[in-house]
Amino acid sequence: MALKRSLASYWNGSAWVEIETADGGSAIVSASMIDIINTPTALFLRIINASPSPLDASVAAVRKGPFTGIFTDFMPIRLRDSESNLVWFYGVVYNTKELYEHGLGMVIDLECRDYLLELRDNTTDGGVGYEIDTTDNLYDNVSNLAQSNIDTDTSLWGTSVASRGES
Repeated sequence: MALKRSLASYWNGSAWVEIETADGGSAIVSASMIDIINTPTALFLRIINASPSPLDASVAAVRKGPFTGIFTDFMPIRLRDSESNLVWFYGVVYNTKELYEHGLGMVIDLECRDYLLELRDNTTDGGVGYEIDTTDNLYDNVSNLAQSNIDTDTSLWGTSVASRGES
């Protein structure tokens, strides 16, 4: 993966924000991705977090880097190719570590995972299902959501549906 072409961005709640240096370049120092079939994809990013004026004693916030305190647990993050806009990774931040790297200065290490981890942890074991009646052409949904409408022997709703969608 070419780092010059890699752009990382995070979701701030209303828009995607590029992780860039003050001059507009990518702030990614290193990136590695582990993608094994049937397991969540892991992305490890090292981002430069150099302060524009580290010796400024007047404002404590200025001494810290521009990304200090930005990344929170489960914040959506993506990594994409700047030329083709191909998204290489889309997931959430799982761990953040701010440290000093000799030769680089302050950096932030991000450990990110894709949403396959969430799917693995959310099981449907014990959930109530429903039968699909393919002989009926009309759309019908389960409207009686009372516990008394569940057949405890089969763990199915007493009302069947005609299709999975409204078409």
